Amino acid sequence: MTLKSTARFTPETLLSTPRRDTGAPNHDASKILYSVTSYSFQKHEQSSELRLLDAKTNESKLVTDDKEASNPTWLGRDESDNGLAVVLRGTEKGKTQVLIGEPQRWSDSHYLAGTIPSKVSDLKITKLGEGYYGFAVSTTANPDGSLYNAVEQPKRHTTARLYNSLYVRHWDKYLDKTTQSIVYGAFLRRDTERGTSYLQKHGEPAKKTEEDADACAEDSPQASSSDKSAKKTVNEVAGPYFMTHTHNPLKGTGLESPIPHGGGMDHFDISKTGLTFVAKEPSLNPALHTKCNIYYAPISDFLEFSPEIQTVNMGQIAGAMSSPVFSNNGSQIAFLAQQEDGYESDKNQLFVMRDVSRPSLITHLLSSADGKGSWNRSPDSIQWSSDDKALYLTADNKGQKDLFFLPADATDVKEPTLATFQTESIAGFKPLRDGRLYLAMTSLVESSNYTILERNADGGHSQDQRSISSMTCAGESLGLSFSQVGSIWVPGAGANPETKDKIHCWVVRPSDFNPRKRYPVAFLVHGGPQGAWDNGWSTRWNPAVFAEQGYVVVAPNPTGSTGYGQSFTDAIQDQWGGLPYQDLVHVYNYLASEVKYVDMDRAVALGASYGGYMMNWMQGHDLGRKFKALVCHDGVFSTQYALSTDELYFNHHDFDGEWSTHKDKWLKWDPMQYTQNWKTPELIIHNDLDYRLAVTDGLAAFNILQTQGVESQLLNFPDENHFVLNPENSLKWHQTVINWMNKHVGMPPMTEDVVEQEITCDRAKSMETDARRIRTVVREDR
Repeated sequence: MTLKSTARFTPETLLSTPRRDTGAPNHDASKILYSVTSYSFQKHEQSSELRLLDAKTNESKLVTDDKEASNPTWLGRDESDNGLAVVLRGTEKGKTQVLIGEPQRWSDSHYLAGTIPSKVSDLKITKLGEGYYGFAVSTTANPDGSLYNAVEQPKRHTTARLYNSLYVRHWDKYLDKTTQSIVYGAFLRRDTERGTSYLQKHGEPAKKTEEDADACAEDSPQASSSDKSAKKTVNEVAGPYFMTHTHNPLKGTGLESPIPHGGGMDHFDISKTGLTFVAKEPSLNPALHTKCNIYYAPISDFLEFSPEIQTVNMGQIAGAMSSPVFSNNGSQIAFLAQQEDGYESDKNQLFVMRDVSRPSLITHLLSSADGKGSWNRSPDSIQWSSDDKALYLTADNKGQKDLFFLPADATDVKEPTLATFQTESIAGFKPLRDGRLYLAMTSLVESSNYTILERNADGGHSQDQRSISSMTCAGESLGLSFSQVGSIWVPGAGANPETKDKIHCWVVRPSDFNPRKRYPVAFLVHGGPQGAWDNGWSTRWNPAVFAEQGYVVVAPNPTGSTGYGQSFTDAIQDQWGGLPYQDLVHVYNYLASEVKYVDMDRAVALGASYGGYMMNWMQGHDLGRKFKALVCHDGVFSTQYALSTDELYFNHHDFDGEWSTHKDKWLKWDPMQYTQNWKTPELIIHNDLDYRLAVTDGLAAFNILQTQGVESQLLNFPDENHFVLNPENSLKWHQTVINWMNKHVGMPPMTEDVVEQEITCDRAKSMETDARRIRTVVREDR
């Protein structure tokens, strides 16, 4: 699939451009299953498709356009069953149908293998034997371990909530007694001995009950012009495979996995030997601690419930954990773990459980005598090579998401080897059986590029990276190109010896850039604060969309950023308005003195989350006066307000202690203490469902700006959280932000011809108008 060329890359183009996932390759990546979503601003609706890509011909075939279909996964990645796919399909009754069929002729071949009585996702499948596959999915469970179904909940007669401990709310929801959980089961082929035996013992689990028939009738996929037969009932004929009963191994344990918010497939894995997962330590309050444990549940038979769960005391490794993944033979588990409890951006270190039958045998790879690890990067995902001899890791690396590898048994290796040398970042990857690597890539101008990384004759990886399918032809179909993207290194505040104390900044220029002209500047400050501007695609804070409106975009990675050494990331502790602010001052001054094609008298600064904090911190300090305007999205107005956040451990770490004992450190970097200096026009954006940084931060900032007579606007979305995800809301966000920027740098506003006119409340003008209708008389004393 390749997009058609568009005249100009606008916010509407960005948000309506099809978004595809990282894809699921078969055993040799000759076929790739993927999902893609699109939004139409003309119809005001979103469409969703599952598609099959032929890597040889680059032709993409529709599997289904059923909006409720998701998680397309191969039923085995070997030759025997790689022609079959499993798809999850949500129903109006709050359940999930598990469908199996041939993706090349899905409409004629797919059938209902079974139904799970709740909404599930994150499907993983492992081959256990001939015609026998184990699977696991994530879901929500009731306190008794049964699966939660939102549709079937009894009506409540009160909306009251009563809490005795933290959490009260997390991310964008108030918490209740349900938890995230993992369930497992199996797919059996009917004509095998095991399949026949199971059916004789348990009956036909996929047999169409009256309820299933109703669900199929109500939820039957609607046909598209290219899939006319999709209307027929899913379960007319029993297929070769059926789904067995499912089991919840976390029932009664007090454990929750995947870990909310954001945990998914990276928090558990399955193999022929069982299930592994990470979960927070149940004896500690999750709002105050990040400590996790690695768990292993041996499963000798996926048809039965396995009550045993084993864990390992990791000693001084007391922080968060992620990415547990079995070796292909199921005998080992690799995982990532952090040393420090309460610090979510501590370095991820690599460990391997060498023998699942002896879970206490843990090897620390890339280790060091001080326990901090020898590699100065923090990996975020792991995969085993197909022969289990190597481990692949992804990590932020100087503004890129790169892929590295190391021998799985090499305890003396201090740094892994870089595997990719391209101008794009890794979004996902999968080792193939022949040693090649399937890579899903992305960049600042490319939304999705499926590629293959070849092998050298000596077994290593070559630099020959072959593109299978580029969504945008390296940005060309969007009017973008790699030539727009560059970077600069600027002397900073002196917090990073690895880079000789220089700060890396991405620079994105307009596609019609002329070096003899001078352009207004969009100065972007990232959130986190332990994060980075990477060379990757995003529909939120996409630098190219600002560049195509006529700006030179500068995106610095100051102190606290990831990918430039762990000490640089750690250095932001107790320095929120210190070293990062100084770095940004250095970047601004460098641009003003050294870069001839930017007009710093027409510069606007923008930031979200911690970046929003920095907008408010700038307002009270000298750098804020140098910008024509500021944009603060879901930012911190006062560090004292951070007491209302969900994950209190975050502020306890970054402000070097709790509020009750370290008030001075919280107040040291409090923007509210400097509001007397606020003078620069500022757009405040804050959302009602943001429980990370409550909406009161945005309201307070807007109140101060208004009462002090500083030009300002407040944009509020009552149905959005820390992010703006609804496409219509996101379009309004972009239009409002760019109009604000353009107004203050002397450029015309964007045309608003898509969204409905906003609701505005200008009480002062209303009162002035009404005053003209009122006649005042002078009181006469009698």
